[in-house]
Amino acid sequence: MSPALFAEQTAKHCFSGYLDSKAHFINESKFDKFDFSSIIADTRTKFLGYIGADHQRLHINFNSVKKASKTKYIVSSEYKITGDTRPFGGEIQISEIKKYANLNYGVDDFMKGKIDAQGIALASYILKGDGGFQAKGQMLIKWYINSDQRLTYDDISEDEDMYANDLFCGECKVGKAQTKPCAWGHYRIPNSGDLDVGAGEFSPSPKYLNNGWSDFNKDE
Repeated sequence: MSPALFAEQTAKHCFSGYLDSKAHFINESKFDKFDFSSIIADTRTKFLGYIGADHQRLHINFNSVKKASKTKYIVSSEYKITGDTRPFGGEIQISEIKKYANLNYGVDDFMKGKIDAQGIALASYILKGDGGFQAKGQMLIKWYINSDQRLTYDDISEDEDMYANDLFCGECKVGKAQTKPCAWGHYRIPNSGDLDVGAGEFSPSPKYLNNGWSDFNKDE
């Protein structure tokens, strides 16, 4: 299976709830002009994440993101599941870039005339860190190009209930423990089952509060 096809199938499984089902895309093959490093490293909000069927909270971020080639980005930072914060490093590989055939200008078309292009990027990631941490899977990035020709984090629909960006979905392994599902993202978490019971914004289910989520409303 080609990387692009695998990415698309994963996107349907993990990210379908965060994409407009009526959207039409045009494939983009010119990777040179895109640099997603600032979007991947965006810190406007903390990542929300979990690991395992019991939705143990995963704290993770990216302190350094550098474009290494047309499609590859080298990343490093820290993660925390339980116990101490530990460093990790790895890479994100862009597999496909898609443009919207019809642009989304937001509520009351407030961005009309301010967008030249808009779309998504699909990527794969592999991360490894101290404590035997390993994570791999697929990533979804939402972007747009503004009237100044700058590639920008797409927050145009941030007021919508299911808005999310910089979404990661895959599997993690720590030490000698078995591989478990894991995911993280901005504002929402993909493929998170019954963890998220929030309507207008993310809110952890009371059944998982003892798995690292008890202080969520205090530190977010």
